[in-house]
Amino acid sequence: MISTPSEKYKHDIYFLTMALGIEFISVGYSTLSLRESFNILINKDNGAFLERFVKLIEQFSGKEHWYLCYFFISWPGKFPILRESNIELIDERPKHELSSEEIEFYKQDSQATIAKIRIKSFDCYSARVKAERQLQSLFALSMLYKPTKKAVIKHQKTLINSEETDLNQCINPDLSNLKYIRDARNAEDNIAQMWKLTEQLSAEDADQLSASLQYHKMALLSPTDEARLVNLWIAVESLVQEGGKNIIDRITSYIPSNVTIGYIYLMMKAIPVDIRNIWRELDTESLRSKLSRSSKYVLHPFDLLKILLDKKNGELITEFLNLIQSNPLLIYRIGCLWKDPFGDPKLCAKKFERHKKNIEWQIRRIYRARNYVMHKGVCSLQTRQLIQHLHSYYVVTMHNLIHDLKMNSTWSINEAFEHRLHLYTYFYNELNNNGKITLEALFNPYLILFEKMNTSAWDEKAP
Repeated sequence: MISTPSEKYKHDIYFLTMALGIEFISVGYSTLSLRESFNILINKDNGAFLERFVKLIEQFSGKEHWYLCYFFISWPGKFPILRESNIELIDERPKHELSSEEIEFYKQDSQATIAKIRIKSFDCYSARVKAERQLQSLFALSMLYKPTKKAVIKHQKTLINSEETDLNQCINPDLSNLKYIRDARNAEDNIAQMWKLTEQLSAEDADQLSASLQYHKMALLSPTDEARLVNLWIAVESLVQEGGKNIIDRITSYIPSNVTIGYIYLMMKAIPVDIRNIWRELDTESLRSKLSRSSKYVLHPFDLLKILLDKKNGELITEFLNLIQSNPLLIYRIGCLWKDPFGDPKLCAKKFERHKKNIEWQIRRIYRARNYVMHKGVCSLQTRQLIQHLHSYYVVTMHNLIHDLKMNSTWSINEAFEHRLHLYTYFYNELNNNGKITLEALFNPYLILFEKMNTSAWDEKAP
């Protein structure tokens, strides 16, 4: 299929490529190495597409290599003598002439201790993760004998060397290690409003919310994946105290519906973020005159939804496709969304239910990973992605909970969860049975409770 691609197999090639990437990650390759490998496919200097694909497969041969990972650390007191160990603590700086990558690393600190770790891994990024885990194990051991002093990694960048792959690179930490998080806009106002809300709740609900936030804080401050996973799970458990036969039954009942109800908004938000630089460079004035919320700097998610619900060869979808014609991947992405889930209401309802089911399955995977940590004390490298998903579920659920409690001051936490559960069910049934949901309510399902659904968001697509 790759050597002689056919139009009708385009979807199959896409899904097979994604499955191959997932297989590489399950073996132990990092997400960052997969992203970088994409440059092999788009670089025409590497030959025809089939030759590029073969070169990419050769890069992911399944063979591990030896790496030396250097970290700046703060170590309390004298160094332990770690004989015949893969970890070495060094005070001196190298005497040889430094490369540009080494200069970038060493300029971070002129005095801190350097930890050099020899590790075997599939790529430099997964090597960094493994090396950091070894360091954290050493730090934990240090706390046993020096509980009043703390050993920590001091700086963000790590130097990675490998003679086997001729690598000498200064890299930043893996963003999947909860470093993808950004501060909220108007954070101070949100904190003040949230504090006022907790004072209005019953003592039981206020304690429940406080406990959950405390464990969330501990998860963000934890240095290891194991501690992050366990604390994040307890944070979720602390929120969901009632309903269902057991804790996993409660969580898989309330959390997926809570997260899924905002699925369309999240889909619509992703593309404007991806094309924000392109959008600013394009002449969008004509298209924007037909939209209500976009500016010359950003395409608003609501306007993107309106474009995707335009009829075949409609003015909005045609003009938008003409604007992005130089980006075939984006055209393909928009075309897929226009057909499914936005081809008709039933397809959209099916997409909602599939997404909800995927979250349920993922939560059960996370629960098994959490149980493994509780019984074995360790987790695999692939657990980091589960932690990221669990954290996103927690944040979305918490924001929805805060919104519902602010709007309904007499509700308990459990009543707010029940509300979201029934809101999802009602929204899904309306979408699946008659499709009478306005464009505004499709973008913000909460409106379905307060506005008459006299029109359908799919009216423009009707033949």
